[in-house]
Amino acid sequence: MSPNYNLVAASGCILPGDPTTTPAGRPFPGDTVSIDPNAQAFINALVPVPNNGVIGYLRSPSLPTDWRQFQGRIDQNIGNKTSVFVRFTLDSWNTVSIPPLWVSGSFDTVRSNTLEEGKSAVLHFTHTFKPSLVNEFIMGYTDDPFTITGQVGGDSIAHSLNKPSTWTAGTLFSPNATLPQLPSLYVGGGTPFGFGQDTGYYPFTSHIPEYTFKDNASWTVGKHILKFGFYLEKLQENSTGFTEPQGTYYFFGGGAVTTGNALADMYLGRIQQYSEATEVVHGNPIGGNPRGTGG
Repeated sequence: MSPNYNLVAASGCILPGDPTTTPAGRPFPGDTVSIDPNAQAFINALVPVPNNGVIGYLRSPSLPTDWRQFQGRIDQNIGNKTSVFVRFTLDSWNTVSIPPLWVSGSFDTVRSNTLEEGKSAVLHFTHTFKPSLVNEFIMGYTDDPFTITGQVGGDSIAHSLNKPSTWTAGTLFSPNATLPQLPSLYVGGGTPFGFGQDTGYYPFTSHIPEYTFKDNASWTVGKHILKFGFYLEKLQENSTGFTEPQGTYYFFGGGAVTTGNALADMYLGRIQQYSEATEVVHGNPIGGNPRGTGG
């Protein structure tokens, strides 16, 4: 029996079998599975050291949110017939999320930081041409841009989410090879535990400005009141997608290449599933997170 044997860790664990032997599934020599350098990079960056028993992990991190708001308004009468006011509002907040926002994570090795700065401005102009004819013009602008960036968490052994110099795994789309960020990782199957740590679709940016123009005229003619005008609204979108060009690895202890143990599969680089996205322009992959635009 291995000197590292532990009953808690071994409970419910399937002993890895080598799928390359004949017959397939014979034990590895010495019941020892080697660790591929890419697997070691995953462990160092994404998997913390247990701090609650043999396989347990507990963490109570601080997740601050900083918020501020500003609003200003100026009113001005221009003569007896014209009035105008301008209003501006800024609503800003900055927060840290664990697990990373809109993805999953088992540990405090990956965090996300969200910075949002909502802006709103209004110009209101009123002019009385004569007692029976009044015109009102309003111009508005709103935008709620925000950026989400990935950050290394406090329990990452490597203190970095980037690929080390020992990283050798390729990519499906060659332009993505220059991306520094490690892929996401999910492990579960044939073990008494499972875990996943998503490195996210970051940086994610969203910028959706909206412009509005409105004009209202009121004209009193005898016993009748005539109202007419126009309303114009323009909405633009410029946002990145919710995809992961850095890729995602899945080890679930199944398939033709498995050892029967998902953790051993990860150590050996026996991948059960892999996904990767990229931005495409005119049918050609250019790498990175796809961006959506419109107006």
